[in-house]
Amino acid sequence: MNGHRRDNRWTQGYLHALGGQQREAALRQFLAPGAAPHGTGKPASPAASLLNVRGGTSGTPAVYQEPRPRPPPDTQAAADRVLEAGRRNNKKDDYDKRMEVFAQEMVEGDDEYKAELLDEVLKRDKNAFNSWLKADRLHNVTDEGRIKPTERNTVFQGMTAGIEGDHFNAEAIPVQFIHDSHDPALIASYIELQDTGERDGFERSLTAFAGVSDGRMYGFVTDPDNQSVIRDFTLAVQDHQDWYESQTLDRFQITTSLYGASVHEFEAPITFSEGQLRTMRMGFEHNNGLKTDGELLLAYPDRLERNEAVTQQYSQLSQNMGHLVGPDNANWATFAVWASDEIGRNLEGGLGIELGELGGGDPRYWLSVGNSKLISDIGPAFQHFNEVFADPANRTMSFDEFWSSFESEWGDRGISYLDGKQDRELDLRNAFKAYHEAMQLRQQEVDLASNGPGHEQDIEALADRRSELMLYANTLVGLQEQEIVQPEVEEGMQTLADLGPVNPKGAAAPWVDFHVPGDKPGSERRFDTDSDFPVSGDRVNLDGQFTTVGGETVELDEVLHDRLVSLRGDNKDPSDPDSAATDHWERYGDRMTYIYHLFAEYQRDDSLFTSPRVAFESRAKALNNDPELPPG
Repeated sequence: MNGHRRDNRWTQGYLHALGGQQREAALRQFLAPGAAPHGTGKPASPAASLLNVRGGTSGTPAVYQEPRPRPPPDTQAAADRVLEAGRRNNKKDDYDKRMEVFAQEMVEGDDEYKAELLDEVLKRDKNAFNSWLKADRLHNVTDEGRIKPTERNTVFQGMTAGIEGDHFNAEAIPVQFIHDSHDPALIASYIELQDTGERDGFERSLTAFAGVSDGRMYGFVTDPDNQSVIRDFTLAVQDHQDWYESQTLDRFQITTSLYGASVHEFEAPITFSEGQLRTMRMGFEHNNGLKTDGELLLAYPDRLERNEAVTQQYSQLSQNMGHLVGPDNANWATFAVWASDEIGRNLEGGLGIELGELGGGDPRYWLSVGNSKLISDIGPAFQHFNEVFADPANRTMSFDEFWSSFESEWGDRGISYLDGKQDRELDLRNAFKAYHEAMQLRQQEVDLASNGPGHEQDIEALADRRSELMLYANTLVGLQEQEIVQPEVEEGMQTLADLGPVNPKGAAAPWVDFHVPGDKPGSERRFDTDSDFPVSGDRVNLDGQFTTVGGETVELDEVLHDRLVSLRGDNKDPSDPDSAATDHWERYGDRMTYIYHLFAEYQRDDSLFTSPRVAFESRAKALNNDPELPPG
């Protein structure tokens, strides 16, 4: 008898889980062949007894009846129970008890019910978030075992459903509650509905994002469902860099009195823990292989550490490009390593920087802005080139196929030369077409060398042609990137913010220089941009032709000469190395002339491939502005 009852219970549970047609088929299968009808004295099978539970006559199986659906919970009654819970006369209400009942009531229905119950509670108790409905209290009653973690999570699920279903405005939930929830889904939904173009919306988004715990940060930034939210948010961080830094950088104020000077430190309003920063960095790098835009600002709040991250990324891009186009010619990313390192030197300070700050400017800020702006705009093209052609099977891919894949992968991310934006001359496309041809020439050299001796002249001719293509490509990238950062260069060399002249009478020229590794380990060379250009003895000269992405065949030396002439606006010949020195680094044409000759003279200097932190020691002293933590 007991076994029969157990069979019945099991069979009923199994059948209830099936759909209608499946359930009917299963019932017939469970009915034992030749089962005796009622009254024959033989025991019926469990399935037969189920068939006779409702309707029919003796021996005639009844049709299975669907269970009656459970009526939806009553949100009005549930809200009554929540708001009555913990009520005490003549003393403060028991808010923990109210939170306990609220979480338990939220479990009773689906997401729609949860959102409606929360909406009803908020309508009746407009002070809920200022009294009992706090994320910290919800976590505490969970930790004390008064509610289950699943019950706590239903509260966050209800808020997420309410936001996404427009049951109430996201701003009805205080951002501090969102932050303290540490719930990734709730935080993502909240950020998605903010207008991050506005300062208030961005502030709420940043505060909410800081609530993602270190244990969940990696999953949050790599979740495929969050990529649109993350992309828009990180671009907003870049756009609001000035305000972002005011919220995430510790501040120091010096006050003086009769008793001397004293320094007061003000902790940043929004901070990230060491664990959050480390997992954030891993997550951002996992997404694209490169940290760009606001990803850099979020993952590296400290300017010096951010600068070293940029420099290291350039170094990796440079090394990877060297494997494809040859390590005997520096690519643009190779030179970018030392330009970024130079920014790090200036972020540390120096006479030029201090004079600019005394004059009312903010050169360190503008250097930092330009530094992260360039890697974010130019870096992705190098990253995609390296990723695609790291696989030898892809090296037969045409340039047009490569560029199409790049646009597909990196479009809609604010990159200046994609999406129909800035790059009127198609400099980046032509640059990477030249890099693509250089890669193919490099492969031809390797193939000829593998055939044994006798091909030295052919290999040398291919190598010379490849050097020309590399110089052309490097210069085109330089033209694009220097145009991108022109506003930051001018701002950084302005004596009075928005008021004073930029580099008046070339006064800043003595402090604009460029350091690269020396010929010996630990040594360095300094190029003064206002002095005659040093001659290397291994200059790359342009003698060949190139077919542009538009199908036009151009002479390399002529096309670059004409571009530089159009930028300068004076009578100097930009092809002459003696015209490279300038007192006015803020002038785009003067700057590009110097950069072109730097590329031509030192492109084949293999010391440029030295690791930056091997050549020069680390300058980063803090992680998240806390000197107690090691740089990382």
